[in-house]
Amino acid sequence: MPNKPSTHGLAFTCSRRNFWPALLQEARVIYGSVRGGQGGQLAQLRNLSDEQLARVRPMVNPDYEIFVDQDFVCCRARETERTRKLFRMTREALATFNKFTGQRDLAEIGAQLGQQMEWEEEKGLAYAKDLFLDLVDRLVCIPRDPPELPGILDE
Repeated sequence: MPNKPSTHGLAFTCSRRNFWPALLQEARVIYGSVRGGQGGQLAQLRNLSDEQLARVRPMVNPDYEIFVDQDFVCCRARETERTRKLFRMTREALATFNKFTGQRDLAEIGAQLGQQMEWEEEKGLAYAKDLFLDLVDRLVCIPRDPPELPGILDE
């Protein structure tokens, strides 16, 4: 069941094999939002303004191990050993994901990506935000310092 492609050329798909686990993960996020858990609080990132989101410093959730399998970047949950494909390895996706170390904010990542891919800076930022938010939805990426953003992850 393909997701709607973004206006920035990203297209993340979900195969039939991955549909039920993805649906279960979405149910966990919704349940977490009702109870105020991490998944629900992370979902609030989508409500941030572009300026606020640009200040977020993305990093890989330490609960996941990242690895490559054929043409895909994948993750494995350390607790359950469950594996999932995250995205197809492309030059722009790898360049972006490799910057999700918690050291740079999305604005810096977007600017660097724009230079690296010879894109406008706005396109680099939009691509980085799209990939980050997709990975946040899967709980694979998180903001490094969420308390710096008012109203996010603090009740």
